Amino acid sequence: MVGLIESVLPRQKVSIRRINRDPDSWCGQVIDTDPFPVSKPLADRLIQRRIKQTEALGEYALWEGYGQPGATRDAKAVSVKRNIGCFYAWLVRAKTPSVIVGFGSAFGVSGMYWLAGIEETGVGELLSFEVNLEWATVARANMDAISDRFYLTVGTFEDHIAARLNGRKIDIALIDAIHTSEFVGKQFEIVMSHLRPQGIVLLDDIDFSPDMADCWTRLAHDPRVGSSFEVEGHVGVLEMR
Repeated sequence: MVGLIESVLPRQKVSIRRINRDPDSWCGQVIDTDPFPVSKPLADRLIQRRIKQTEALGEYALWEGYGQPGATRDAKAVSVKRNIGCFYAWLVRAKTPSVIVGFGSAFGVSGMYWLAGIEETGVGELLSFEVNLEWATVARANMDAISDRFYLTVGTFEDHIAARLNGRKIDIALIDAIHTSEFVGKQFEIVMSHLRPQGIVLLDDIDFSPDMADCWTRLAHDPRVGSSFEVEGHVGVLEMR
């Protein structure tokens, strides 16, 4: 299935900077070139159309928990770039995970790419978490346009993940909420407590600040991590031992 898809779809490329490589790990064997080619998902045109429609909605208030009263963001400011989104969809097609977890979902752009991969393989579910009700409403509409194989929780990942998993393990997780080492470090440990062996954890916005860069460097060299690398200098990828 994956080989057929990749033989007919146009490709994107993402830059890869490897930090650690376990030659026996899945990532160590499969993601081995820079730049790395990834094919667009079959739903790419629909995703691009939904993105433009979402950007046209304008700015929405930032969640008060960010501590920036009156601040607003639009979809363009917080959405994943197209080639990185294609990497997400490729990762699903190649890895065929059963459970993907993504938080915060923002306007659902990353979620659309994860779901595009899920739809192409016919395997798996996305558990999505967004604390901002207005953002979550937009995210739900966007993701529902791609697939119904998701569960969007309006609330924090920390408070709801155990109930949503109901004993299942996470195969892939995207940490994309408050970009500080304090929050990311705690969230990473929660993910680890539910992660399947050799699971994959992605950190968005590793270039957000010196604090996030330090957090990424620490996690990339964590002894529990087998392979670690950067995608476009913006997303950190960790594959556990």
